[in-house]
Amino acid sequence: MVDPETAKDSENPMKTIREVRSIDSVGCWTDKYIIVGKNICMISLFGTPTRVNTMRAIILKGETVYLQDCWTWKNAFPVKRAENKLKAISRQLAPGVAHCVIYAPNYLATEDAFGEKIFFGDSTEQVMETFFHVVQKRYSTPFLPTWTEWLWNQMGQVENINALGFNQVQGVKFIEEKDLEERLFAAGAPLSGGAIETDEHAVMSLKEFLSEFGEALRAKINLSPVYDPEKLDEWDQKMLKRMSCLKREPFQAQANAILALAKGFYRQGKRAEILVGEMGVGKTICGAAVPALNPHRNHRTIIMCPGHLVEKWMREIRDTVPNAKIVNLNNPGLKELFALKGKNPQGMEFYVIGKERAKNHFAWVPAVIMRGKTPYCPQCGKAIDLEELKGNYEKRKLKCPRCGSPLWQADRKGPRRYAKAEYIKRHLPKGTFDFFIPDEVHECAS
Repeated sequence: MVDPETAKDSENPMKTIREVRSIDSVGCWTDKYIIVGKNICMISLFGTPTRVNTMRAIILKGETVYLQDCWTWKNAFPVKRAENKLKAISRQLAPGVAHCVIYAPNYLATEDAFGEKIFFGDSTEQVMETFFHVVQKRYSTPFLPTWTEWLWNQMGQVENINALGFNQVQGVKFIEEKDLEERLFAAGAPLSGGAIETDEHAVMSLKEFLSEFGEALRAKINLSPVYDPEKLDEWDQKMLKRMSCLKREPFQAQANAILALAKGFYRQGKRAEILVGEMGVGKTICGAAVPALNPHRNHRTIIMCPGHLVEKWMREIRDTVPNAKIVNLNNPGLKELFALKGKNPQGMEFYVIGKERAKNHFAWVPAVIMRGKTPYCPQCGKAIDLEELKGNYEKRKLKCPRCGSPLWQADRKGPRRYAKAEYIKRHLPKGTFDFFIPDEVHECAS
């Protein structure tokens, strides 16, 4: 632990300030710095704008500068920027006085995943509090605040720290999570002082586990509910009235899910949400009802589901949403998609397609010209270097590394079809559909 003697010396203020000079004797002053070895982790510069800006440029460039006692070369030692990325923040303190802070985010930013961190504060308690906050973010394993000292002792220590202007400065080298978990299980709960017992009487029930570790788990998960059925606001009441216009009334649990999803989309502007539920709980009616609560009268929704559920989705929408236009996209051909070009939705429109019909595209074959065992590009006629190609042209749609021409073509012997998902992506304007509902999304590759 670093405890600079100059930090609390009020009799001689110059002991809390040092001079920073370049090899060309360009200099300014510093009141705070943290040096690891000979690398600058953080430094605060002040002086005239010209001197501060010059010193900032010298440090960021990676040249060596010297920290020394004011107006003398006494106790001077060389330092330079680390290889880590540096950031600089400058401001004007007063007319003719500039201030600049240069720091390495990898060492100091709590959210950065760098393996070493520098902690500083006015007291050991403050340092430990910041350390525990970083540990909670860094590792997925939940910890209790009472384990802070034990966790600290498990980490490696950064040595050769030189600091000015801080009461407490300490560096930590984080260990791998797997190693930390092994030590945790070997020690048991760190405050118990012994290894975890393996007999059945030492097994903790789920209720006991949540009671003891609930706060740590809650802090780790950091959930913030969008909708609370016990605390309805004005927006919730308004949506409840709109939901009464549906052809059939959802059960209370279904209504809660519908309002939560709708509030996330229409109130908080979320781009995507996931509805999870077991078979038979009514996910389909929930999915159909959320677009029906859209504050805009005219909107278009596309639903992709397993092929055998297309008719079910259409039936559920018909039985739930009043005045809905329902289009079956699961038929062969692109006629229904052609009709969407340049046409705005009229009322509530629902388009339902099976996932197989959406993604099945025409078959393709390699288009290279073989001369002996060497493939040639059909466009430029150059021999194809397989190492340069970085892939198998027989299994992937690749392009010639020389001219960029496709090395594949449609298979005339295969089925002649065009994937509807591909057509929507390439040929329909962005925003043609307002909602996309993928059913059984856990079965989709991407």
